[in-house]
Amino acid sequence: MGAHTADATLAAVNVRRARRTELGPVFAMIRRARGGQLSEADIVEKATGYGYLSAELNERMIGIVAMLVENSIACARDLHAVSTSMRGLATVALMDAVEAEAGALACEAVIIQVSTGSTLIEALLRDRHYAPRSLAELRKAWREVAATQFEADVPLWVRNLREWR
Repeated sequence: MGAHTADATLAAVNVRRARRTELGPVFAMIRRARGGQLSEADIVEKATGYGYLSAELNERMIGIVAMLVENSIACARDLHAVSTSMRGLATVALMDAVEAEAGALACEAVIIQVSTGSTLIEALLRDRHYAPRSLAELRKAWREVAATQFEADVPLWVRNLREWR
């Protein structure tokens, strides 16, 4: 019965691309998650570089993730939830959407950058066959993409989609 309830809750989450008019709340969530540290230059770069997926429950945003596909690599970052209680549900729904888009585009891998200490998100990623990797451990083509898309001091989690299809 518990699994059925969890499935029904996940099924109630709608994930869609955030519209330009919704970027204010998206950036507010990122700013809050980063302890207020998000400069105007960061906002401009985020608004023009990545597309944002928004997870909604009962028409209320519960989580976001930024996504970009470059050279058959799906890059995801800024995975955040509105609250600790929504983190698991939002992460699962958003990663389902990221992986579905990456699969539809025949991507080789998904690389996601997750802040250090996000133990629940890390556990969910492990369950989904992601592995923590340093930039140096990545395949050359993946490393070239990751080096331009991610912050150097934040851990990367990688899933080779070709191994899990």
